[in-house]
Amino acid sequence: MSALAPLGRQLKGIGATRLALVVACSLALVLLHSLASGPASSTRSRNNRTSASYLTTSLGSGCSSPWLLSLRNQAAFWTASLSPSSLLIQPKDNVTYYNCPELSLAVFSLRLHYSNGQSHLISTPLSQLSSMGLYSLPLDALPPAIRINEEEPAPQAEVEILLEFGFYPGAASGQPCAGATCQPAELSRMGVEWSGGEVLTEDGERVKVQVELARREAVAQEDLEQCPTLSPLPPTIALVVPRPITWVHLLGDSNLRHLIPHLARPLGLQHCTSYTRKPEPYPTEWMCHDGSGGGVVLTFAWWFLTTDQNDALNLGRIDLSSLSTFLSSIPFPSSTTASFPSSFLSSTAPTSLTHLFISLGSHAPLYTTLGLTSALTKLLPAFATQVSRARTTSFLPTTAVNPAAIPQNYGPQAVMRNNVMLKRTHEVLQRFVEGELSEAVAQGRGGKVILGEGVEEEENMSEEGEGPEVEMLDVFSLSAVVPTSMMVDSVHFKEEDMGAGGEGVYDAWARIMWTAVERRLGDERLEEEAEGVGEEAREWEEEQSEGLR
Repeated sequence: MSALAPLGRQLKGIGATRLALVVACSLALVLLHSLASGPASSTRSRNNRTSASYLTTSLGSGCSSPWLLSLRNQAAFWTASLSPSSLLIQPKDNVTYYNCPELSLAVFSLRLHYSNGQSHLISTPLSQLSSMGLYSLPLDALPPAIRINEEEPAPQAEVEILLEFGFYPGAASGQPCAGATCQPAELSRMGVEWSGGEVLTEDGERVKVQVELARREAVAQEDLEQCPTLSPLPPTIALVVPRPITWVHLLGDSNLRHLIPHLARPLGLQHCTSYTRKPEPYPTEWMCHDGSGGGVVLTFAWWFLTTDQNDALNLGRIDLSSLSTFLSSIPFPSSTTASFPSSFLSSTAPTSLTHLFISLGSHAPLYTTLGLTSALTKLLPAFATQVSRARTTSFLPTTAVNPAAIPQNYGPQAVMRNNVMLKRTHEVLQRFVEGELSEAVAQGRGGKVILGEGVEEEENMSEEGEGPEVEMLDVFSLSAVVPTSMMVDSVHFKEEDMGAGGEGVYDAWARIMWTAVERRLGDERLEEEAEGVGEEAREWEEEQSEGLR
């Protein structure tokens, strides 16, 4: 069967652009995913949510036993079942291990796999209601499937339940220790150990539930902050020909670098060049265009968050003040720069940045929420300066990780490099983007970025109250439902289907990102039409469209 990955979008639009976003989200990726079947079933209910009238104080005879500390981290120790209104997870031997305090800090992740191929990551947290170690999720918290065909019946769904940790203190706050970073070896000595095993019913099957269908039209009328699902993609991106030059820049690590050909290919950007800075073994800068001197120009620069004090310095050195300035700052091979269209290098009519995508990368897994908050605050001037140079900036949270694929010589890194911590740190990033950063950009407080001893970057030029748009674009939820068969290692995805008509994670990611670009361009076209301008630009688009045919 295929699985459709969910997309959480932090995009806000008006009228037609909001509808366009929903339609784009319903035209997405089919990810290969094997679904098991199970006999346990129930009809989803919106009533009778489980509640506890009291918290019992009695304990089972197995509580405080030394072997419980090991048992709790084994998926086979737990079992899943259904009550009339809730999904329940508890010890198989719930008499012996009833209400044990040692079981109160377990962490599970849930994914819903529909019979029509859609998959959703369930973000609603589990509750411990009547006793410790009894985890509950109301069935009415399960997300509905999106109706793809009008005649489609309501699908059944299987609940995949993974035991992440049998014991993980600080999971709710993202603070497994008190500091800015946590050492995995220390947490491991405390008994923290990643499990990753699947919790099944007493019969060894996945829980089955009956789910509702949400009509696409109804979803389109909502002010969506999240795109609920992805469905099959067309073979190419539906390109609305942009302005004479639309400059899109990617700022991130290897996952964004892997993305470049998947975004360039459907956009027809066949002329690409790269440069590799020592000591990196792979390209650190990319540039792609279609050769026309207009259309889309796609560039990439290597940067990611570390625990190093030079993060702001390295970020500030990337000059995105104009396309010509950026291209001139990179020693691309002369054989390719000689063929750059003159419009790219113009200093009299410099091209400003249309859309900036920023990923923090996956190179600082030891940060707690406290540590990341502090790191982002230190980066605020550098981020504000870069963001002020683009009309729109989308921050991309780190993609989901498969801790089972982390090399053994990395040590017990999975206790920090895991999806539990990623979700908490993503919340920190979202608060930063929507709060401090958005305020600084709107008020023109990019300030000066110190590039080195006695060297300063120019001040951000945005005027107060007229800052560029800043948003979050969630690729974590997309990657969190990707089966391990589509992963190369713990953080990267396979690309072998590219060019053969197949679709992969990077292809879906490219379409999501281009939807964000088109949404902003669509807003600008609507504004121009409302002001009675833009006729010349539309004529140029029509000419270019004829040329593409």
